[in-house]
Amino acid sequence: MNIQKNIPLADKNWFQTGGPAKLFCEPTNTLEFAAVLAFAREHNEPLFVLGKGANILISDDGFDGLVIRPALTTITHIHQDDHLLVTAGAGVAMHDLIEYCLANNILGLEEFSGIPGTVGGSVYINLHYYQFLLAQFLASATVIEKATGTVQHVEP
Repeated sequence: MNIQKNIPLADKNWFQTGGPAKLFCEPTNTLEFAAVLAFAREHNEPLFVLGKGANILISDDGFDGLVIRPALTTITHIHQDDHLLVTAGAGVAMHDLIEYCLANNILGLEEFSGIPGTVGGSVYINLHYYQFLLAQFLASATVIEKATGTVQHVEP
């Protein structure tokens, strides 16, 4: 786990705004993510989770705490019973998930084409486009409780 100091945020969000983060980390797996949350708790650092920053404006003052940018970028799919299940990490760009699905003849998510963001942020805000809601495509999620670092499996 690499926690960096005084990292500019302007190049890490859609609108290219904002000053530096006091601390910055890009966990690549669930264990690293839980460890960086534990670090923030132990050092009493305010937390902010930032994906592609497609739905946020960051202050020129930056963020006086720890910014976590998930770099969990694995995409897989399996056949289970009569369903096809796709698993994507929080740091996967929605565009990349849609491209993966189309390349594997998995249809439905293409309705969200052209909307920037990551899987993690899209699930968090329940990405929508007209009558289509991302929640309509979710079977389950693995989440980390920010306050405790507890990893949980949840279903909608």
